[in-house]
Amino acid sequence: MNLGLTLTVRVRRTSSDNPFMPIKIQLRQPQDGATPPPLQRYTWPLPEARITDETVDAVAYRWKDLEVLNEDRSRPAPVRFIWDSVGDSNTRYELSVSRSPDLADAIVIDKLTDCQEDVYHLYLDTRYFWRVRVLDSAAAESAIHSFTTSARTPRWIHVEGATNVRDLGGWPLVDGNGMVRQGLIYRGSELNIRLPVGDDSLAYMKNELGIRTDLDFRGSSETASPALDEANVDWVNIPIAPYGSIAEESMAEPYRAIFEVLATADRYPIYLHCVGGADRAGTVALLINGLLGVSIDDLITDYELTSLAIWGERSGNAIDFINLLRALGEFGSLHGDDVREAVSTYLSHIGVSEMEMDMIRRIMIERP
Repeated sequence: MNLGLTLTVRVRRTSSDNPFMPIKIQLRQPQDGATPPPLQRYTWPLPEARITDETVDAVAYRWKDLEVLNEDRSRPAPVRFIWDSVGDSNTRYELSVSRSPDLADAIVIDKLTDCQEDVYHLYLDTRYFWRVRVLDSAAAESAIHSFTTSARTPRWIHVEGATNVRDLGGWPLVDGNGMVRQGLIYRGSELNIRLPVGDDSLAYMKNELGIRTDLDFRGSSETASPALDEANVDWVNIPIAPYGSIAEESMAEPYRAIFEVLATADRYPIYLHCVGGADRAGTVALLINGLLGVSIDDLITDYELTSLAIWGERSGNAIDFINLLRALGEFGSLHGDDVREAVSTYLSHIGVSEMEMDMIRRIMIERP
């Protein structure tokens, strides 16, 4: 009998239901179009006083004999992804995160049972796209949402057993026309001898960071030797002294050789280090980013961020660092856009060619 009634039945479906009736997974965090919190677990307070003779700290850093002085705070923070459940405790999810709207070359994490996941080491100031789906069910997936990571530097990298590991990239150029490209040069501590890392960490360096060159500034007295597999990673050992020593005649050839390596495109990605990634690596990092056009304030900040590693404070007002700036100051002003010119003039003085400097800029500068 037709009583003229329409009956509406609402069914809560799971991933095992009809595959032709799509289930939309709701994405909660990061919100679409948002910027999540910065990607650093700790921040370093920037001192108000800057490079003046009146505030010079007479402490000289024991870069030849480093001591562990504090806990390691050179650690990244993740982006946390959260979505709504559409199944039961047996449901397995797949999270895809990519810099492409079509999710090409995505970071894919699968077999997730919880409806949240932390993802580390995303690029700074970069738009990402993400999606969640139920494994083995193309009918249960989310829309694709996007977010932009914080621009706050640095991009710390966690390598278990090492310290002070970070990307040289992410710093803005003082002319406002770009930034230092990420994912090409990393700096940090040694990976063997005093700070040996495990096989998983070495595999991460090779497979995830894609390191092709291990640029080692340690000397023979420090038992310098390759930590990464030499069949896949070139070990280039160039012993140097840091800070004001860059002006010494004996250091001209080693520093020139470093920039010869940096001017070779197929050497990248590069991991550069000494023992602590603090003094020698810090000196080279300043020269690289100075050449690229990072401001003097950001160069000082980058140097001071080593204070978050295990070796104690590194201050832009310390006598060692002041001696580095004084050495560079002999080749030009260290204010504003002139930092790049001073570093370029110094490098030319020690034998680095204009062609090599231009090549490094082409490799390492990312324009809008």
